[in-house]
Amino acid sequence: MIGNLDDINPKPAEIIPGETTIEKINQGKLKITMEKKQMYGIEETKDVVKFLCKATNAVIESLKDDGKITVGDFPKFGGVAMSLFPAFSGINEVPKELAELSEDEVTELITLVKDELQLDENVEEVISKALNVAAEIKDLVDLVKQLKSGAA
Repeated sequence: MIGNLDDINPKPAEIIPGETTIEKINQGKLKITMEKKQMYGIEETKDVVKFLCKATNAVIESLKDDGKITVGDFPKFGGVAMSLFPAFSGINEVPKELAELSEDEVTELITLVKDELQLDENVEEVISKALNVAAEIKDLVDLVKQLKSGAA
């Protein structure tokens, strides 16, 4: 009869000695790791840091001769003007990029600052200050936009 299952006595599961497929392939040395995939690079961060380095260089060069920034110093700010749009067009992406900064990207930023400012060491503090300045500028721009739209 199909309806009566009382007479079925299943055998207990047997453990069969031997190696698993993974052990056979890798002699038990397989290591599985999960690597977080980065969703963002650091292009926007580099643009902001580059802009601030160029601005810093232009100010330092302008102050060298007479201690003032004058109309005659205008040519020194050409690189600053050229880097302004790339720096601020993607500034909203910078916090996302920094949230998942890899060691290689930190090294890339250090190299960028060393090259832009012609420094050999202690550039980590320069990067930190530059990013703080960028954050303050972004906050200022956001605040003014809110005030102008009446949303504040």
